Amino acid sequence: MDKLLVLGSVSLSGTLLAGVTALICRGLKGKISARAGYVLWILVLLRFLCPWTTSHSLLNQAVETPQESWTLAVPEQTNGQSQVSVQPEKHLVPIAPEILLWAVWLTGAGVALAVRCVSYARFSRSVLRRARPAPKETQAVYAALTGSFRRPPRMVCSPDAVTPMLMGLLRPVVVLPCLSLEREALEALLSHELTHWRRRDLWVKRIAVAVSVLHWFNPVAWWLVERLDRACELACDETVCRGWDQARRARYGQLLLELCAVPAPHFAACLSKKQCLKERLIHIMDHKRKPFAGVLAAGACVAVLFTSVALGAYAAPTEEKPAGSSVQLEQQEVTLQWPMETQGSVTLSVPFGSRVHPITGQTTSHNGIDIVLDAGTPVLASAAGTVAETDYNADDGRYIVLDHGGLTTKYCHLSEIQVTAGETVTAGEEIGAVGKTGKSTGPHLHFEAAQNDSLVDPLSLLPQTTMESQR
Repeated sequence: MDKLLVLGSVSLSGTLLAGVTALICRGLKGKISARAGYVLWILVLLRFLCPWTTSHSLLNQAVETPQESWTLAVPEQTNGQSQVSVQPEKHLVPIAPEILLWAVWLTGAGVALAVRCVSYARFSRSVLRRARPAPKETQAVYAALTGSFRRPPRMVCSPDAVTPMLMGLLRPVVVLPCLSLEREALEALLSHELTHWRRRDLWVKRIAVAVSVLHWFNPVAWWLVERLDRACELACDETVCRGWDQARRARYGQLLLELCAVPAPHFAACLSKKQCLKERLIHIMDHKRKPFAGVLAAGACVAVLFTSVALGAYAAPTEEKPAGSSVQLEQQEVTLQWPMETQGSVTLSVPFGSRVHPITGQTTSHNGIDIVLDAGTPVLASAAGTVAETDYNADDGRYIVLDHGGLTTKYCHLSEIQVTAGETVTAGEEIGAVGKTGKSTGPHLHFEAAQNDSLVDPLSLLPQTTMESQR
């Protein structure tokens, strides 16, 4: 369940960060470069992908693990005596809802991934199947543009390509439609695709697809893929058009309109979407100088990064080896009974081992077991022995320690103590009452056991039959 909570909190954190980034981009529209806007959306993409967090992040503090309790079927115990002696079985019953949630998520992610892969495979196969070398004039223009590049992508023409595009990650290919274009238009289109190649934009887009698959249940993750594509095209146009005069910008915009007249496939550059095309045309014709653009862009990046860190995600507790867990009991018969009357079952709120402290929020070792009981319930000695200590401290509240000869038991958070140090008690004798003194979120009995000063799991010494996990 913790991993599902991490995934859900990362998705929520990315959603909130996407909203903040959208507001920042809207407020700074026309004041920062398109490349800066592209970087901002890449930061949002990373928030969806990486569950980084801090202990003080908002979502880490807000997301709480559902309180888990354990119900144990135990022999009925009255007057301090257990009617049946059974061997303990410590088996947690699988939690069906968690398995169901994992199955739903895996099914959705598998379907989303399959649809993406099959669609792209069919499209790329149809485009490259009929590809052929470009005309010599086109090859000459391409050679002039890539002369200073090391191992540029190869270039082909395909009748199934309605718009220029860059395909492939490891072996990229620039695909051109079979159109007769003037040298200036050809240079612009090729420069656009080469800019994608130099900036590794295809890798960013594949990561965005991975995010949409992992967070298939979140509409914002799918919206982010589209928004990132738009920011990518705007940034690429900005790089290509740098230094152009108004007339050449207008001719480039007219070229995009002509290409848009032919319906483009889903995986092509976002020319077919009218809103995206309108945004690109406006940005291409905007060549005004933007004062303080660098300062504003830097401030926007810092704001997005700060928000990302502040939001954070849920940090699942790490497994810690509990103190004394590796200690083996001596080969001897140790008989304890439950430190209260039972009616055939006992409910534990926290077992022995590591746990997230309900007050401090830190993952710590839990030295005993917490038994859910009403305030005032009589606490019984679990075995005959001597009262070694009675006292009070801020953590355990009022507590009693009994010495049973090599084995000690401790009873904490008591409302009252009815024995004194040095007194001899018998098994089942009333020694105190349940309370909530010390660091306690409610009435319960914290019960510890130690063999030769080494902590052991009290359940290994107590009679029980089965354990059932509940939330």
